Amino acid sequence: PLSSFFSGEAILPRAHSPTQQHRLRHKLMMEELQRRLERLEGQVAELTVPEDAMTNAMAQHQRSKEELVEMLKRQLEQAEQRNRQLEAELAELRELVHRQPVELILDDGSKYYGRVKNGRPHGPGKQTDTYGQRKIYEGQWTDGKYDGIGVSFHDTAKKYDGRWKNGQMVGKATAQEMPLGD
Repeated sequence: PLSSFFSGEAILPRAHSPTQQHRLRHKLMMEELQRRLERLEGQVAELTVPEDAMTNAMAQHQRSKEELVEMLKRQLEQAEQRNRQLEAELAELRELVHRQPVELILDDGSKYYGRVKNGRPHGPGKQTDTYGQRKIYEGQWTDGKYDGIGVSFHDTAKKYDGRWKNGQMVGKATAQEMPLGD
């Protein structure tokens, strides 16, 4: 299945950034899907020429019309089954793209590690400083903004644990002093 091919085993050049690697991995997945789709279209094209199939079958084997219809039905069923398999693989690939954590550099220069949607943080993720040494935020994201349950870490050695909406803290939050080195 495609999931094993695109689970990160593909060899990608080290010179690319994580975002470029993600885009390259996505491009490779889409190219593989295109090749599979073209093969399926070729199979379907063979099935859409029943006159040729009938002529060949009658000339070579003198089959009855019922046998020919049964043969064409089997071929059509096989093509439909293959189409369903390809659709399932495509759905699996789309799900993998959304589930696979990636590392991004955000507009402010900080780093993000987590799930993305449309190239923006979406789902569970962690934001750190440029060097990845200090946490800034860890929790849920929606469309590139803090959204849901999360923890915000500050230079004042405090962290705020609470609910976020559209990048802003909402409701009550719990503030805690952090031990040194956290």
